[in-house]
Amino acid sequence: MKIGLVIPFHLRGEEKNECYVNTIYHYYFTDVDNLNFCGSEGKLSNSFIGSTLTGLYNYSYFEVPQESVTILSAGDDILRKKFNDSLATLPKNLDWYCLAGADDIVSIDFFQQLKQLDPSGIKMAGVGMDQPLYLLDESKAWNAHKIQIRYSVKLDLLPGINCFSRDAMEACDWKPYQRKGCETGAELLFRDLGKVIPLKGSVTMLKGDKCLNSLKKILRFHKSLPLTEQERDYLRSLV
Repeated sequence: MKIGLVIPFHLRGEEKNECYVNTIYHYYFTDVDNLNFCGSEGKLSNSFIGSTLTGLYNYSYFEVPQESVTILSAGDDILRKKFNDSLATLPKNLDWYCLAGADDIVSIDFFQQLKQLDPSGIKMAGVGMDQPLYLLDESKAWNAHKIQIRYSVKLDLLPGINCFSRDAMEACDWKPYQRKGCETGAELLFRDLGKVIPLKGSVTMLKGDKCLNSLKKILRFHKSLPLTEQERDYLRSLV
């Protein structure tokens, strides 16, 4: 079973982003066969990845153009093109093609399950909506929440990671992000084309100064649930 993972990112002209650094290290040590980081700011993006992973290998950096940075939480056509172009940097002989958010950390057990999932047929997989979704503020005042996300349409998958079988990629002409909402649109597309498969795991959204959707904004629209001590320990291990 071969899994490819791409992580598109945009530094917005900054040399550092601590959320991205934590995400990069997490996925670098995750068991995937191809790991591609896709930036859009030339030397700045390339240097950021190189300095973050100094002395390490088994990853690739690709320059993927992005005309502008969206300010919309649902994304736009430019972001959808960036996502599709990032997936296109992976070889065509993989079983699963995955895209993760640059400040989203998906638990390791998700990939262990994906390795066991039959990739034949038109399938999209992700972390199930009934699984934990955490917000983690990386500021000095450590702040973490578990939330129950609410969408205007009923969905099966949490945001954070999308995985497409090779048959799924071929069915959409290697462009799974076609519909409004980016991740949401991809799930609705593959409801029509094939199957959407929720897996167990968790998603942790790291929140810093440069994130698109702030912790405060998300908490305003979605229900906050109590954290267990075990969950707090897990979240502390990520940063």
